[in-house]
Amino acid sequence: MKSTFFCIIVTVICLSCNSITNKELPENKNEDGTDMFICTENIFSDFVVLSSSLDKMQKPRTATHVFKGILKNNTQNIYKKVTLTAELIIVLENGNELTCSDINYTKNLLGDGITPQFRSNWKPNEEWIIDKIKTCTFPVEYLDYPVKEVYTQYYFKLTDQVNNTETEIMASQRDVTEKWFNAKSKVINNSVDCSDNSFEFGKFMRNKI
Repeated sequence: MKSTFFCIIVTVICLSCNSITNKELPENKNEDGTDMFICTENIFSDFVVLSSSLDKMQKPRTATHVFKGILKNNTQNIYKKVTLTAELIIVLENGNELTCSDINYTKNLLGDGITPQFRSNWKPNEEWIIDKIKTCTFPVEYLDYPVKEVYTQYYFKLTDQVNNTETEIMASQRDVTEKWFNAKSKVINNSVDCSDNSFEFGKFMRNKI
């Protein structure tokens, strides 16, 4: 499935039935067939190649996929609590799949390495500015793997304001294979976007406008 979460001019989020995912989740649709959540602006969506802040040579060390943009609640529901998380799916040429749980660089250092975004009291038609939502950070050596396809997946965990029920949906899946190989080219050329220092990374993202 290659449905698009990101947009330049109001592209809706959509899903099809052949998603690469092990989760059985509700469809991202309202009763009238419209999409529950809409991306109204895609500011940045790409892999970011990072060096270590301790490396004076600034060589590529890790990478992550980052999205920055604006999402809209296109439902009639008020969500008391919303959690947005990002996953990375790597399909190898032999058919095997790798996910963040397999490649995450920070898993043994700082928890699972996933950086979810949170929102409370998300009302109908209200927009949510996402400064950045990252997949896991992984060593650049994975860019050398014999890769066939690469996808990002985004999940919402939603708590309804009225009945307090919790639902999880896959909001989107996007093919980012071409961007994966662009990141690989950066590493081959010994090029980085910024260091893994949180201040420098934040500055890099703020400049993406």
